[in-house]
Amino acid sequence: MKMSFGRLVASSVALMVPAAAVVAMTSTPAAAATRSSIVAVAERELADGQRNVERPAGSNCNYYTGVFRTWKSSSGCGTGDGVQFRESEWCADFSKFVWRAAGVTHADIAETSGGVLTGWAASFKDYGTKYGTWHTRSSGYTPLPGDAVVFDWDQSGDIDHVGIVTSANASTVTTIEGNSGDRVQANSYSRGNVDIVGYTAPVGITPDLPAEPEDATGEAADFDADGRVDLVGTLADGTLRAYLGTGTPGAPGVTGRPVEFGTGWTGITRISVADVDNDGKSDVLGRHTDGTLYAFLNSGTPGVPNIANRKTIGTGWNAITRVNVADIDNDGKTDVIGRSSDGTLYAYLNSGTPGAPNISTRVTIGTGWNSVTDVVTADLDNDGKVDVIGRSTDGTFYAYLNSGTPGTPNISNRKTIGSSWNGVSLISVVDIDNDGKTDVTARGGDGNLYAYLNKGTTGAPNISTKVLIGSSWNGINRLTIADIDHDGKKDVVGRMTDGDLYAYLNKGTTGAPNINTKILIGTGWSAITRLAVIN
Repeated sequence: MKMSFGRLVASSVALMVPAAAVVAMTSTPAAAATRSSIVAVAERELADGQRNVERPAGSNCNYYTGVFRTWKSSSGCGTGDGVQFRESEWCADFSKFVWRAAGVTHADIAETSGGVLTGWAASFKDYGTKYGTWHTRSSGYTPLPGDAVVFDWDQSGDIDHVGIVTSANASTVTTIEGNSGDRVQANSYSRGNVDIVGYTAPVGITPDLPAEPEDATGEAADFDADGRVDLVGTLADGTLRAYLGTGTPGAPGVTGRPVEFGTGWTGITRISVADVDNDGKSDVLGRHTDGTLYAFLNSGTPGVPNIANRKTIGTGWNAITRVNVADIDNDGKTDVIGRSSDGTLYAYLNSGTPGAPNISTRVTIGTGWNSVTDVVTADLDNDGKVDVIGRSTDGTFYAYLNSGTPGTPNISNRKTIGSSWNGVSLISVVDIDNDGKTDVTARGGDGNLYAYLNKGTTGAPNISTKVLIGSSWNGINRLTIADIDHDGKKDVVGRMTDGDLYAYLNKGTTGAPNINTKILIGTGWSAITRLAVIN
């Protein structure tokens, strides 16, 4: 069941996966599980330093066996998060823990009470066989997020290991696994890897909202250049739609004029909005699953956007796990910032002319970014240059301040601006309190929405002032910040898990944001798989 380090390197590529919203672990399962909630729990455990390693290292003493199998030996074992660690091969205990925390049917039944899922990896195949959700690798089944994947390292017919699927495409499956190199670890495998025996889907899963991009927070855009904030989203059927702003100051509206201007977007896995060709109109950037990066240039007129002009601006972007758009080199043109799966952070500098973007100039602006789980861009230190903000997997929040010159970005000046950010999600950077400084808005692990107000000076950001601006935000699965009611203050637009879209209007004063005024501005948004944003 244990994967040795040598075996890990030979059979997979280790990855770090972005942290998702925190899902609380309880003694009983949560409400009906979804695939996204399973992945969220797995990602939380990956980032939890109290639980994700053996104590001592290499001892098999682990948290997850301590939760499930209290009869196992604790001799010489450490503790963590209030649990006595116990010794055992523990990949199955980890996977069962994840399923149980997410609310999977049957995962809460102890093996001592007749439960099918046990401390043996083979029990996940037995579970799938019993309930009709087992799929062999050779069947061609495409694994889904939240599935269990089981392995036989030597093809002997015995199941040796199990993990949780976080994503898959035609060629690759990515996982989070317990007892992988003595810790919880994210890995990636070829779909044809002979070590993979097959996959078991969890029983009792409720339908998920369709998969959405990582770049899920930021500012909306005035897409049709009429002075009102619009939202851009893709439908589950691959249609691209603009929801054009119809409101007046203090009375937002985005439901009145949906405009469909693109089809076949099912293969686009990233969407961002920016004026990438420097003509004064907001364009759409999309990355296809085949690795091609496109700019859909806006040739419309006020009130009538048109993005039919598609330009290929990059290929081989499969390995780019994060995409942001910003003028990182301060030359007045929108650039693209991408993090490679090997942890290298690149700036693709835009050397194009109006109507003809060109981002072929690639500059390395950072290495070792594997451990950064969130990447956003903004002028955080108020010096007129775009900085990069990143959260480390250890919970430290950093600002990488840009000291470059036009055409030459330099983000080597790293400042610690926060700690213990492990449980924080839906991070956005914007001037939420209207004082001219960029603040950070984020949802805490307690489900509340906070503004971390920037009280720093030029070159020295300080976001230690934390203000509660919303409560019970657990049900919000997308967050966008923009002046949606056109009154000069940044509001928050949030989509609930039931598909309702709300504007939380900012009625605060300078230095004191207040977003308690909640207005329903749309229903049926469950079918919208992406909200276009600017990070």
